[in-house]
Amino acid sequence: MEKYTLSELIVIKNGRDHKDLPNGDYPVFGSGGVMRYVNSYLYDKPSVLLPRKGSLSNIQYSDTPFWTVDTLYYTEINEELVSPYYLYRYLRLLDMSRLDSGTGVPSMTFDSYYNINVFLPNIEEQRRAASILQKLDAKIALNRQINDNLRASRAQSQTQFEICRGAAVNADVSPNLQRLDHSSKEAKVRRAA
Repeated sequence: MEKYTLSELIVIKNGRDHKDLPNGDYPVFGSGGVMRYVNSYLYDKPSVLLPRKGSLSNIQYSDTPFWTVDTLYYTEINEELVSPYYLYRYLRLLDMSRLDSGTGVPSMTFDSYYNINVFLPNIEEQRRAASILQKLDAKIALNRQINDNLRASRAQSQTQFEICRGAAVNADVSPNLQRLDHSSKEAKVRRAA
C-alpha cells in the first residue's frame, strides 16, 4: 500500500450555475443528486463528485459527460496513480463530517479534501477491484429499479382492485339475481318465518 494525500491524486474544480442552460442530455449534479439535464457539459472524463455544501456524505461518481452546480466540486483524476471508481468507493467509506468547516450548513473546502490521506494498492489491483465493484453496484442498481417497478405495479394493481371493488359494492346488483316468485308456497313460508 502506498500513502498519498488526495492533492496528489486529484485536482478539485468548482461547479457552475446551470439555470441559463437549455434542456438536453447531460446530467446536472447537485449535492443531492441529479437535478436536471442540459445541452452542454462541464467535464467529460470519469470524476468523483465531492460535496461542497449540504450532505457531505453524498459523494457521487460520473463516467459520462456532466455538469455540476456550485454546491458540488468535480475532480480531474490522475489515472496513472488511482482508478477513478476505486477512489470513489474509497472516499465513500470515510467519515467526512469530521472535516466540516461550516457553521450552519455543512461545508467542505479544497484544503479539507486535499489533506485527506489515502492508502492505495498498485493501480492494477485498484482496477481489478473497481471492475468488480462496478459490476456489483450495477446489479444493485438494477435490483433497486426492479423493486421500484414491482412496488409501482403492486400499487397500481391495488388501486385498480379498489376501484373495481368499490364499483361492485356500490352497484345495483339486483338485476343479476333471480327474481323470487312470491306466489309460491315456499315464498310464503319464508315470509312467515
